[in-house]
Amino acid sequence: VYNAIGTIHHYDHNYKQARSFYDRSLKIRQQQGRKQEIAILYGNIGSLLEVMGHPDSALAYHRRNLQLRRQQGAGPWLAICYANLGACYGKLGQRDSALHYLRHSLELVRTSGGPRLRGSVLAMLGQAELEGGAFTHAVGHCEEALKLARQTGALPGVEAGLDCLYQAYSAM
Repeated sequence: VYNAIGTIHHYDHNYKQARSFYDRSLKIRQQQGRKQEIAILYGNIGSLLEVMGHPDSALAYHRRNLQLRRQQGAGPWLAICYANLGACYGKLGQRDSALHYLRHSLELVRTSGGPRLRGSVLAMLGQAELEGGAFTHAVGHCEEALKLARQTGALPGVEAGLDCLYQAYSAM
C-alpha cells in the first residue's frame, strides 16, 4: 500500500512525500525478504531521484534493481532496468555508457517486451544518439518508435518520436 501511495505522490510531483512512502514500503519489504517488491521499489526510488535531479543517487538504486532482476531472470523488467540505467548515464553526460545500456535494453525488448515498451526504448535510444550527433541512427530509431507509439495509441510516445525527428532533421 505504501508503494502505491508513493507512486501517487510521485505522479503528483509531491516528491518528498513519495520518497517517504517508498522508504516505508522498502523497510517493510526488506524485513519480509520479498525481493521482487524490493526490486520494484528500487526502480521507483531511482526514477524519483532522477526527476528530482539526482542522477548519481538514482544510478545506485537502478543498479540495485538490476542486480535483483538478474537474479530473478525477469525479461521485460530487466530491459526496463537497462533503459533506466541508460537514461541516468545520459543525464550524467556519459553518452557511451548510456548507449551501451540502451542498446542492451533494446535487444531484450525485441524478444520479451511489448510494442509500447519497445517504442519507449527506441525513443530513448534515438534521443541519446541525437545528443551524440549520430543523426541518421537517431532518425531510424525515432521513426520506429513513432510507428509503435501510433500503433499502440501512446500519445507521449508520439510526442517523443516527433520531437526527436524534428531535432534530428533540424540538426542535419
